[in-house]
Amino acid sequence: MLGPNRHFKRAEKKASKDKEEVRLSFEGIGLGQTLLQFMKAKEINTPSRVQSQAIEKILGTEKSLLIGAETGSGKTLAYLLPIFEMLKREEIKIGADKGTTLMMRPRVLIFCPNKELVHQVGEVAKEISHHCKMKVGIVGVGAGLARERELLLKGVDILIGTFARFETLITKKALFTSQVQVMVFDEADALLDAGQEEPMTYFMRLTNHEETVAQRGFRARSIFVSATVGSALKAFLSAAFGKDNSARFERLIDSGAHLNLSNIRHDFIHLTEYDKHSQFKEIIARVHKEIEKKKQGCIIFCHTVKSAQSTEHVLQGLGYQTTSLHGDVPARLRLQNYERFKRGDVHFLVATDLGGRG
Repeated sequence: MLGPNRHFKRAEKKASKDKEEVRLSFEGIGLGQTLLQFMKAKEINTPSRVQSQAIEKILGTEKSLLIGAETGSGKTLAYLLPIFEMLKREEIKIGADKGTTLMMRPRVLIFCPNKELVHQVGEVAKEISHHCKMKVGIVGVGAGLARERELLLKGVDILIGTFARFETLITKKALFTSQVQVMVFDEADALLDAGQEEPMTYFMRLTNHEETVAQRGFRARSIFVSATVGSALKAFLSAAFGKDNSARFERLIDSGAHLNLSNIRHDFIHLTEYDKHSQFKEIIARVHKEIEKKKQGCIIFCHTVKSAQSTEHVLQGLGYQTTSLHGDVPARLRLQNYERFKRGDVHFLVATDLGGRG
């Protein structure tokens, strides 16, 4: 028998507390009319707790920031909305009617651990940009270097991509960082897990290296976004900013970080050594009946690529419509598989933790 899930109870208690908490509106935390109209169009009237805290903090201070909050809490909007607001305020301040976009010199860089997250963040940012009349570019998702160079020559305000693509563009002299004001390290824990500490340190020079700051004339801000705040991320931040450097860096950790949302149901099934497949087939049959009736989908997470491949094979053998999302699937095909699942062309998406990021 499994005991009570104390983490789930903690999350439920936190959710109950949230309901009692009166949060300010988006207008009350500093967003201007343009972004308020965008949120109204999206029918989002009240910010989540992390959005309320992060938006106020990003707009109200020039410090670098760590935003730690659970998956599904709205972290992407928590950093995108204040960034757009900051850029808009700057344009108004200097009276730039046609914006301040410069070719090959974006004002914001957003780093993502994989192409799927680049695509996802890019979609949200582009949607906001239509309201703000700003230019958003995404790189490293299949457009090719020639087209990306063309994009940067026209100028973008916010550029989203992977470290590998940013480094290539800088090497090819298609991208310059002299105007970068903000850098966002999305899923910072995943970036470190993927061995990206060296490129993170390289770009952090824009924030911390005094010689670079003196040459540019201003210091860039770094925003680290993460659902988990493990030892690797803590060590990186301590090395980058110092253990007690509250003058330039602040941690904003929501009490629900590391936990799942309280409205997610958890069912644990105790298995003996050899009965996994029979139990799995029974569960899938029930799930399939429910999602087919409601025209929904189901994501199945596996620990390894081999497990994902095996699970997909079992599902296909049972006659279910299935696709997959893991490291052995080519990047372009991963996006196609994801879109097929979103459209409802297939009922099941079998994924490793690659599918859990965002």
